[in-house]
Amino acid sequence: MKVLQINNFHSLRGGADRIYLETGHLLARKGHEIMWFSGAHPENLSPVEPAAFSPVADLKHPKATSVPKFLYNRTAAQALEQLIQTQGKPDIAHLHIYHGGLTTAILPVLRRHQIPIVQTAHEYKLVCPVYRLERQGKNCMDCISGSKLNVIRHRCKSNSALQSAVLWAESFVSRLGGDLAKVDKILCVSARQKEILAQAGIPKTKLTLCHNFVDTTHFKPVPHTEKQSYFLYFGRIETLKGLPTLLAAAENTDLPVKIVGEGSWENELSEAIQSMPHVEFLGRKDGAELRELIARAKAVIVPSQWEEPFGLTVVESLASGTAVIGSAIGAIPELLRDGIDGILAPVGDSMALTQAMSCLSHEKAIAMGHAGREHVENNFNSEVYIARLLEIYSGLTA
Repeated sequence: MKVLQINNFHSLRGGADRIYLETGHLLARKGHEIMWFSGAHPENLSPVEPAAFSPVADLKHPKATSVPKFLYNRTAAQALEQLIQTQGKPDIAHLHIYHGGLTTAILPVLRRHQIPIVQTAHEYKLVCPVYRLERQGKNCMDCISGSKLNVIRHRCKSNSALQSAVLWAESFVSRLGGDLAKVDKILCVSARQKEILAQAGIPKTKLTLCHNFVDTTHFKPVPHTEKQSYFLYFGRIETLKGLPTLLAAAENTDLPVKIVGEGSWENELSEAIQSMPHVEFLGRKDGAELRELIARAKAVIVPSQWEEPFGLTVVESLASGTAVIGSAIGAIPELLRDGIDGILAPVGDSMALTQAMSCLSHEKAIAMGHAGREHVENNFNSEVYIARLLEIYSGLTA
C-alpha cells in the first residue's frame, strides 16, 4: 500500500509529531511505500524520499500578512499537487496536525485525485479553536455545547480578543474547507475523546477508535535492583498538566520528586520549589537520558487537570516498568488500571496525591510496574497499532 503521511512538522516537537513520524517508519518496515508531506521548517528532519515541504505561516514571528496563509495555504495545495504528479497517487492519505499550517487547502487536491483521507485527532481542534478545551488555565466545554464564538467572547487565546478572533476565523474557514466533510474517517486516540467529539456533533459514522502506541523496544524496564526512590513528572510545564497540584502534594512530604520538561510555567515552578529541597527541576531531557529517568523512577506522576486525549506519558512509563499515579480524567482511566499498574487520584486533590505517594511501597511499585509493562505489551504496542491502522486503511481502499 502507498501511504501519504501529512503533518505540519517533520520534526519531533511533541507527541503528535512522534506518532506521525513513527507511523510512517512502522509502515515502511512492514513493506508499505511511504510518501511524506509537511510544512517547511529549518528544524525538519531529513526524510526518506519521496517527500515535499511547503512554506507555511511563521507562527514564531506572526504578522498580519501571515493570517491569510494561516487560514488557507494555497502554496501548500500547489506543493501537494506537485508531489502527487511526480511521485504518483497514494492509496490513502493520513492527516495528523495540519490546521494553521498546511490548512484545508490541501483537501481539494486529495479529493480531486480520489484519495481516501483519514485523520488522527491528536487533540480537540475539530471542536475547540484553541485545541485543548481550556481557557485561562481552566477546563472549558463551552464550544462543545454551544457556539465556537465563545472563543472570542472569553478571549480564550492568551486573553487576547485579536488572537482569539484569528483562531475562530481559522476554525470557521477550516469547516468551510471541509475538515469534516472531506475527511472519510477520524481516528480517535481514546474512547473518551471519541465521546467528546460525538457530543460536539461530529457524526459517529466518521469516528473510529485507534489508540496511540509506544515503542516497547525503546521504553524498557531496568532490573529491580536499579530502581530508585524518586517520583518523576515529565511533560509540558503548564498549569493544566497539574503541576500546582503536584507541588502542593510535595509540600506535605519529604519524598524526592524530579520534574522534567519545558513550558510557559517554568518561572513559577522554579520559584515555588526554592523552599522544597527534595523537589528538583531538571529542565528538558530527551532520548536515552529521559528513558533512563523514567525506568529508574519509583513511580511517574501524571497529575493532569484537562481532558487528556490519550496520555503518552502514561504508556511510556508503564512500558518502562514504572508504576503511574495519574489523575482520573480524560483518557488516563482507559490506560491506567487503578490498583493494578498504578493509582488513580481525584483531579486537583493534592492531599489524595500526597497519600498515594506516601502509601506506595517499593515492593508494590515494582509489582505495578511489572503489570504495567505486560499491559502495554498486550494492548498499546506498535504491532497492535499498525494492525488496527491497516484495518482502517483497508476498509477505505477496498
